[in-house]
Amino acid sequence: MDLTNGFFLDCISKKIFDMKKKSLILIAFITTLVTCKKPEPTIASFTSDKDNYTSGDTIHLRNTSQNAKYFKWSAEAFGMNSNTKDWDFIVDGDGDYEIKLNASSGRNSSEAKKTIRVKPPQGDVIFYTNTSIYGEIDVYIYSVFIGKITSPVPIIPSCGTPGCYSTQLAEGYYTLTANSKSGKNWYYPIFVYKNMCNPFVLN
Repeated sequence: MDLTNGFFLDCISKKIFDMKKKSLILIAFITTLVTCKKPEPTIASFTSDKDNYTSGDTIHLRNTSQNAKYFKWSAEAFGMNSNTKDWDFIVDGDGDYEIKLNASSGRNSSEAKKTIRVKPPQGDVIFYTNTSIYGEIDVYIYSVFIGKITSPVPIIPSCGTPGCYSTQLAEGYYTLTANSKSGKNWYYPIFVYKNMCNPFVLN
């Protein structure tokens, strides 16, 4: 066989070129398989600074989502929404309210929900007596027992004073009733103001 034959050399060259071409295609295909990974799943999540709020408080929501670039918050009960990463807003109302966060990577998405509790504005309340003639006094709101006055104080006390009965009530009108060991009874309406100490004397 004449290895210097032009036809033979051309044939060998073409086969070598075809092999190199196929090798390059195979390498490119393998590289694509290796580098083309499945995208990480998007996981929506968030935290709030607390679970229970008083109407008028600011709620602070912090986004802890994974593998996400776009966000949509919604609090339908409050009529509010946001597209920011984190979200702060003022709550108003009385009851349980749901907050939602939708997180998206552009390819997939995920949703997280949380329920917070909002109570109306509260006022501190103290029930007291300035005389010892009645003995212990049982205190009721709307005929429901809430506490007991155990000892008298000579002046208007501050909320939390021992011997008196202190609590918190939502701002508004209430019917107070009370009964003493000596047989004395009280019955009258009261109004509780928010964000202050409300003293009520039984004498």
